[in-house]
Amino acid sequence: MSQKSSIINHQSSICVYRPRLHVLSIALVVCTFVLVALGGNVTSRDAGLSVPDGFTVFGHFLWSFPVSQWVGNIFHEHIHRLMGSAVGLLTLAVCLWVMVVEKRRWMRWLAIGLFAGVVTQGILGGLRVSEISTTLAILHGITGQLVFTLTVVTAAALGRHWFNATTQDRPPQDNFAFNGKLSLALLAVIFVQLALGATVRHTHSALAIPDFPTAYGQVIPPFNPDVIRHKLDKVPYESFIAYYQPWQVALHFAHRVWALVVVGTAVWLVGRIGPSGASRKLTFPLAMLGLMLMAQVALGAMVIWTQCTPDIATAHQSLGAIILATATLIAIRSHLPPLPTPTAVDIDKATAKVQNSTSWKAVKA
Repeated sequence: MSQKSSIINHQSSICVYRPRLHVLSIALVVCTFVLVALGGNVTSRDAGLSVPDGFTVFGHFLWSFPVSQWVGNIFHEHIHRLMGSAVGLLTLAVCLWVMVVEKRRWMRWLAIGLFAGVVTQGILGGLRVSEISTTLAILHGITGQLVFTLTVVTAAALGRHWFNATTQDRPPQDNFAFNGKLSLALLAVIFVQLALGATVRHTHSALAIPDFPTAYGQVIPPFNPDVIRHKLDKVPYESFIAYYQPWQVALHFAHRVWALVVVGTAVWLVGRIGPSGASRKLTFPLAMLGLMLMAQVALGAMVIWTQCTPDIATAHQSLGAIILATATLIAIRSHLPPLPTPTAVDIDKATAKVQNSTSWKAVKA
């Protein structure tokens, strides 16, 4: 084999950053978030069964349903389905592009897994309607967050920072491995919290504990059905029409308690990584994570105080998805080697390279 062909073969095996593919993957993240938010809006308005057929719209093909009939809760459910189909097409485009140009085998498998997840999510959404199943509704909400997480991982793996970090041969800093594990723990506890939240929403347990920050005026709520009934009789809610079961109270209380676990894990991670300045790429997402967690607690309280107003409940669910995406990004960047700070020698070399390039262009001109 000639030296020229050897160089060509070597270059063809190198992973290359592709800005357009990266932009498309970011667009997929944004559209998937909008889809998750629209799904939360459907649940908040109890509009999931406003279109009774699972894979058509009152007998119409999805894209041919007359606009004149987009009214009431049908509008919210139909918009959610339209965005789902758009996300499916965008995911297919990203997957095919990755399969054609990517040299990383695991990246190709990730793209295939993402597409399979989107297809599965669509099937679950259709079955959730046709089978009128609360279990499928909960699973649909949880897998939606999982698919959203996969889009963030895909976009990060196709980003410039990933290529810059993984092409450097540098030893990790002190405590690098532990911080990476802690970031994964944060991601896991946030995902559990979102799963609990989805279960609370789909089982209509959002007001199973009608007060905040107390629980029926106590630290720990009652789990006896007679006590719950007695206390609910004293709640001055005009919209209160049913008694909650002890398991609903327990589920709601678990969602509150686990929120403390999420906040504690986040504070621990910020305390370890933030002040040390371990990575410039972690400073902003960690700061945003702290702000969003505070806002999320406030929104959770407002869900109770406003008797689960749809817009407030949707904002609470949507912000949870953004927090999950931020935690995913933190976990990814915590595992990538931190980019080195340029030294004076590096700056001199870069300056000389630019000057030589400028001189060469001047000579050619």
